[in-house]
Amino acid sequence: MSVMAIIQNPETEEEKLFNIPLATESFFENFWEPLAEELELQWIPAFLSGIDICNDDLDDIFSELDKLEILAKKKLNHIEFEQLDERINILREKLPDAFKRNNAIIFIG
Repeated sequence: MSVMAIIQNPETEEEKLFNIPLATESFFENFWEPLAEELELQWIPAFLSGIDICNDDLDDIFSELDKLEILAKKKLNHIEFEQLDERINILREKLPDAFKRNNAIIFIG
């Protein structure tokens, strides 16, 4: 299984194709989750079981991703960090695009 972001109830072809892969379930459990728990984050640990987010949640999520990235750079080896950091950067870049429609809901899980 994988952890990814998709648009709930897509209304356009573009929304149907929206998909941001974050990590395999095992990579998330082994790297994302322990770092998020160490930082006592709220949003990122919920990604594994699945969570709906709206545009108003982006600032909090991006703040947590910043903290996760800083700790990951200190704690993970180069290859692990690069893999995690690449997905964080893709999420930062593409997640705002999902909210072109004001009432869009994104599922991350």
